[in-house]
Amino acid sequence: MPDLSVISKTIILPFDPTNMSADNFNRYVDHVRMGGTIVVLNSADSVGGIFSKFLSLNSTNLFSEFSKISYTYDNHNNDINMSGKARVLKVPFENDLMAISFYNDKLNKKISPFAIEKVFPSGGKIIYVNNAGLFNSISNRTSNFMELSNFTSLLNSTAKHGTLFKNSDKSKSNHEFNQIEKF
Repeated sequence: MPDLSVISKTIILPFDPTNMSADNFNRYVDHVRMGGTIVVLNSADSVGGIFSKFLSLNSTNLFSEFSKISYTYDNHNNDINMSGKARVLKVPFENDLMAISFYNDKLNKKISPFAIEKVFPSGGKIIYVNNAGLFNSISNRTSNFMELSNFTSLLNSTAKHGTLFKNSDKSKSNHEFNQIEKF
């Protein structure tokens, strides 16, 4: 595998690979450790891939209805109004993961992260995108197709605006995540 930084500082994987050699995976991680970004799209709607395992993500069999996807940009809360069903993810405490956008229900409660970010000391990032709910919603309704142009807004990776999952949260009751299962 060639030097990934030659291609781009940001690499987008259209799916979370389930089979990859350790050498290739380490090249991706080295790219992040050198300040690069990898965006992993969870198009298969499962967490059985290499990057979801690396981030220790799990899922439930629970799907929940969403009515919008929310994100923060320029200190303003923003929404993309779109409805569908999204898989509820389990987000671990240990890895300092940050949710940077969410699926929300009709009452504006966060039901599951849409995008989760892991920032490395070098400033490099892995952004894991729970996008199957969005893509299924778009594919089922042709009127939603134009919303795909807003997709990159949902990946706004400014850590100061996300929701950090860390060890100190274990003892806190966090009402924001009524259906997000932490372990």
